[in-house]
Amino acid sequence: MRYESINNKKLSKRNHGFTDRRVFARIRIRLPLKYTKANIRTKIRKQAQTLDISAKGIGFISNENLLPNTVLEMWLELPENHQPLYLTGKVIWSKNLKGGGKEWRCGVLFDKVDLVGLGHILTTPAE
Repeated sequence: MRYESINNKKLSKRNHGFTDRRVFARIRIRLPLKYTKANIRTKIRKQAQTLDISAKGIGFISNENLLPNTVLEMWLELPENHQPLYLTGKVIWSKNLKGGGKEWRCGVLFDKVDLVGLGHILTTPAE
């Protein structure tokens, strides 16, 4: 497994010239993630794949368009056979990756964070 820190820099013009205002560094890491919409009675866990994670949020690929402000319950599969890390958060943005296809990149802001559990990922050195 490869971990890679992403430095906070100004985004380029191709990213609309916005400034990246993250306080916490993002770690690029691919882990399995299961999620469900918190306000739905039928709690069907859907599969996703993480792209990056920080102490404040997570980016992942989903097969569904998750609208901004959708509250999610998430279970992050950790390496080394640890129990899944339970997280909650709110979708901040969602972008279609294939121009009308069925893959969406989503950004979620954590609501409540288990910093001890998350620390296992955020403090693991690059291989």
